[in-house]
Amino acid sequence: MTNRKSILVFLLALFSCLNFLAGNGLAATKATSIVPQWQVNAPRSSISWATTWAGQNISGNFANFEAAIRFDPANLGASSVVATIPMSSVRSPSREAMENLPLADWFNVRQFPTARFEATNFRFVSGNNYIANGTLNIKGVRYNLALPFSLNINGNVATMDARTTLDRVNLKIGLDSDSSAEWVARQVQVNIHIVATRA
Repeated sequence: MTNRKSILVFLLALFSCLNFLAGNGLAATKATSIVPQWQVNAPRSSISWATTWAGQNISGNFANFEAAIRFDPANLGASSVVATIPMSSVRSPSREAMENLPLADWFNVRQFPTARFEATNFRFVSGNNYIANGTLNIKGVRYNLALPFSLNINGNVATMDARTTLDRVNLKIGLDSDSSAEWVARQVQVNIHIVATRA
């Protein structure tokens, strides 16, 4: 009789533990599911860049990009972003840039057609300012990137602005032809402007 009671107590305890774990898993699933998804308004959004080439300022942008965004300032732990950029969509008024950037030494568009930025670690700074700690994958190089950005949410419309500076040498861009930055600066400023609607 004692053995039966012991087994019964054990089974009840085990059942309670399983219910507790299942409840926690369900709560985590619900927490993730309530983070809103944001649809990028492509005509109102942009990714632009600027640097110097042979002592002259040059700039450009990427004509196409996509971003899967789930973001809630009140639930940063469940927020995420995955952005992909077709490197062949690079545009610039500079003829030299347009002729050289797609080549193997620079973006190597044929072998690495897309760049990708992923972040699941967000930190609140102050006011409407945050930092997204993520990974930029470009030309086969995985680069840890802390991206500071500001965010304004007005109803169902969010506007995000970010600025960062990338070192092209660290990203293995243009190493064969100009690793010493004699012609093209190492530092490239990238500006991101996103307008998105709550899905």
